[in-house]
Amino acid sequence: MESSSVGNALYFGLLVLLLQLDPAISSDASERQTGEDCLVDKFTCNDTVCIPISWRCDGLVDCDDELDEASCYSDEPDSIVFVTDLDEGAIFMATTTNLTFTQLPLTGLQTPVAVDYDPVNGIVYWTDSYNRSISSAHIDGTNQKTVIDGLGTPDGMYFDVQTKTIYWTDALHNTIEAVNPNGTGRHNILSGLDKPRAIIIVSTNRMIYWTEWGDSPKIELCDLNGKNRQVLIDTGLGWPNGITYDRGGEFEMLSTLFHPMGPNLWLELV
Repeated sequence: MESSSVGNALYFGLLVLLLQLDPAISSDASERQTGEDCLVDKFTCNDTVCIPISWRCDGLVDCDDELDEASCYSDEPDSIVFVTDLDEGAIFMATTTNLTFTQLPLTGLQTPVAVDYDPVNGIVYWTDSYNRSISSAHIDGTNQKTVIDGLGTPDGMYFDVQTKTIYWTDALHNTIEAVNPNGTGRHNILSGLDKPRAIIIVSTNRMIYWTEWGDSPKIELCDLNGKNRQVLIDTGLGWPNGITYDRGGEFEMLSTLFHPMGPNLWLELV
């Protein structure tokens, strides 16, 4: 893989807003079992409650002592930063220890915008507004393929590890849609939006959060099926192009990017 510098690729200001969230437990309580000895396919909470092993580090608090989500996320050297560069038509990655970026050996990229990563299967996903597509590949460039094409302007994207589903925003069609990693099951979540851009799913409450930078900039949220839509903030915003979530605390961290010529770089930290 080719080593490159992306230090001068973008100039922007960053505004961070902290909004407190109420914690939520979303797993099925009927699967919680009490017992001193849990089976091999179960995880033991400190209160001796047995839960499915798949609930360990799934982003949802299932143990009363929160042990199932302890030590799941780390700032150790294996943390990775992904960057997309519209000017070069490339995706770069680096570890958080030295931030020495290396270009991924991908082909056919024109204007990659959003990038996300499946840490379980080691697969990178990205949108390309010129190709009007969402694609995927392993970090070493193998098994590169188009997940879905024929889109409008796919800007924001989020890969939900829990449901193995890709969610994306389309600024041309003003929609939020979803699709499986193999390109099947495409379905519409919301329509009639106002230039949607960044999108995430918060693990604690399983809600979609997204930004809109149209005539009335705002940040909104809704259920995974598009229901219970509500405005989170619609004042004091310029061009809200980024959004992220603070896993380590009780806050939603919203970032607003301002760029005089338009953004040309997206960052994803995993």
